Amino acid sequence: MSTEVNLQKGFQWDQYWSNGNIHSLTNAFSGNYEGAIAEFWKLQFSQLQDGSNILDIGTGNGAVAFIAADVAKKRGIQFNIHAIDLAKIDPVSATKKHPELQKLLDYIHFQGGISAAKLPFENDCFELIVGQYSLEYTPLESTMGELKRVVKDKGRLCFIMHHQDSIIMRTSRDEIEQAKLIFEETQLFSVARSLIRVIGDANTPEKREKLKYNPTAEKWRESLNSALATLDQRVQSSEDPTFLLTTMNYVVELFKSKAQLSCVDKLNYLTYSEDLIRGNLDRIQDLYGACFNSQKAQKFQQLALNEGFELPIVVDFYNENRQLMGVSVVINPCTDLTRNTVKVN
Repeated sequence: MSTEVNLQKGFQWDQYWSNGNIHSLTNAFSGNYEGAIAEFWKLQFSQLQDGSNILDIGTGNGAVAFIAADVAKKRGIQFNIHAIDLAKIDPVSATKKHPELQKLLDYIHFQGGISAAKLPFENDCFELIVGQYSLEYTPLESTMGELKRVVKDKGRLCFIMHHQDSIIMRTSRDEIEQAKLIFEETQLFSVARSLIRVIGDANTPEKREKLKYNPTAEKWRESLNSALATLDQRVQSSEDPTFLLTTMNYVVELFKSKAQLSCVDKLNYLTYSEDLIRGNLDRIQDLYGACFNSQKAQKFQQLALNEGFELPIVVDFYNENRQLMGVSVVINPCTDLTRNTVKVN
């Protein structure tokens, strides 16, 4: 979900959630989480009593929070659900195409612009604190201190986090390589921009006919076709070419369905498209940089112990197709022994 660091530099997560996405795995789930991920969260929420307080950090547009609300509704009880994210989120707009989720909006208190490292809640508030692909993006030292402050003595913490060997990371590595092909090797947007500047406002058959004899226009047209051909070759060999195809479609549509636009409007549309793709790349790089590995796992476990938590239970998390999706992390209620343990430096 949303990062604590890179959001200060850009708008990639604001942009992502404003597009109506419920969660960060839109290629895998058209609506809310399903399958093993949904079942995992349903199990966590099924253990809570009526009136329990839940905090969902890095909520995005509320994927996990909606599961919690649905569990409570089906059990005939009520949870007090707080869902926070550092980004600007818009769950109301995001659920317009999902009426089953819209019905649950009133059961969740959403807050954007809230850092998990500086929570606006009193001490000892929550029976359960959760997060899906979110905790790993935060400054862990300060975040763990805040989570310790707001969780009740008998409360639990439960997260699903990115793993360096997951299918998501494998796809992300491939997408980063695809981006190098787009922005460095073929320079697709730069080439398209050069062609647009030459053809200008040639938006009639007569004007386009004259361009056939313009050597500069022909040069950039050939360069663009060559760039698209190179990208298409990569599409054929890629396990998940979504990033490439999305990028190529933006450029191709510019010279087809949007061919009637003025030169200025074409350039503006191209800039808009490039910003979207670069924003997507920024999110992928955030994700890749935040993934859990053995070193981060050890650091996280030590931080938890230092804050007086139980030793986190970290387990590889697989989906229903036996694909590694990340790790599940559960921190159970502290024992008296844990609470009395001296911090380890």
